[in-house]
Amino acid sequence: MHLVPLRQRKIDIPLLVHDFLRHHPIASAKGINAISKKVMNVLMEYTWPGNIRELQNVLEPIVSATGHIIEVVDLPDLAYDRQPNEGRAALWMNG
Repeated sequence: MHLVPLRQRKIDIPLLVHDFLRHHPIASAKGINAISKKVMNVLMEYTWPGNIRELQNVLEPIVSATGHIIEVVDLPDLAYDRQPNEGRAALWMNG
């Protein structure tokens, strides 16, 4: 069986993110049930060389450190570059 890489089925990313949030025990306990549109745009633009596991690894630490909605400032710095003089709100993923 051959699975198509996540980068070739980006339409699945919103479903995968919401499924992760619905089934993650900390996210459920904290009532995290949404991500901002900006975060979803960032996730949709990334190439995801690590596929679904990489997506889970990006989301895992966020649910412990965020409020009820995941915002761009909650995204990990390791996967992102900052535009000069823009601060954390202007992060974008390297692809």
